[in-house]
Amino acid sequence: MKVEVINKFDVPAERLEKILFDERLPELLKARMSTMLDIQPLSKNANGALLEREVKYFPKPMIASVAGKKVEPEWMVFTEKTRYDFGAHKGTFQNVPQHHKIAGLLLNHGELIIKATGPNSCEQVVKTEIKVKVPIVGMIAERIIGDNGKKILEEQAAVVREIIKNNELA
Repeated sequence: MKVEVINKFDVPAERLEKILFDERLPELLKARMSTMLDIQPLSKNANGALLEREVKYFPKPMIASVAGKKVEPEWMVFTEKTRYDFGAHKGTFQNVPQHHKIAGLLLNHGELIIKATGPNSCEQVVKTEIKVKVPIVGMIAERIIGDNGKKILEEQAAVVREIIKNNELA
């Protein structure tokens, strides 16, 4: 299943990039997002215009069960592995499930693009593909994961807009 989420911001693209990859952002997101239980930065390596980072996310489970099986909170934990090129204003990511039972069943990867839409405005485009390797139930799970991912991205964008409005992370 393919998902695309676009969020608009009233700052230049370069400013949004600085905020999105600021080392202080995870703490602000964790404190302000109802969809996240925890966010833990794991690594960050910059080499010129290229950035590679890993962040572990602990989303709040949005459903109690799938196909009669109780959804455990640890099933939702994933590590985002991102490679971003500030020169091209885009990058790729993989969201890797941390639970061994889920890791073999779920593939999630995509692209992050920051586009200037004016001198003081831009949009963040997240294109992702979700694949659950379980017949029939997989399609249902993909929709649930996609909808939950959209909620998380929308809430993250709202927090980032608040950070911009309050001139935080300057």
